[in-house]
Amino acid sequence: MDLIIFNEFGKRPLLLIIISTSIVAPIFEEVIYRGIILEQLNRRYGMMKSIIVSSLLFGIMHLNIEQRINGFFIGMVLGFIYIKTNSLLLSIFLHLANNSLVIISAFIPFIDLSSEKFNLVQLLIGAILLLISYKFFNNIEIDTNRKFNLKFMAKARDNKALDTDGN
Repeated sequence: MDLIIFNEFGKRPLLLIIISTSIVAPIFEEVIYRGIILEQLNRRYGMMKSIIVSSLLFGIMHLNIEQRINGFFIGMVLGFIYIKTNSLLLSIFLHLANNSLVIISAFIPFIDLSSEKFNLVQLLIGAILLLISYKFFNNIEIDTNRKFNLKFMAKARDNKALDTDGN
């Protein structure tokens, strides 16, 4: 993140920063970029094109070049997870976790996110998390006839209910 953003953190009450950055922003951004934009693009153009376009839009919306690049890649991961799970709540939760980690890292002395230098550790951690999420979520089949869904893992619950009914 940019030094300007961390300077803004110091000017605002911590509770306000946490609520706006870690709760309100992920909810609104996920509803707009995954729930509306990605969902509609996916219906017309397919998974890969829609994830790329919605991620580009998500990245462009952010304030500076570092956030735009990070936003694009996080948008790719969240878009892929959203399409595979049909769970907007899961993408909201992951977005919330990402933003919370950024805020927490601002208070950890050995993680200097205010620096504009390239950080190999952050890149490696991000690449590992991307690979883990890809391996985990790639095995889930996509339901092409799905409807917009705010329920957390509704598909998994429906499958579990079918198994217990013997159908």
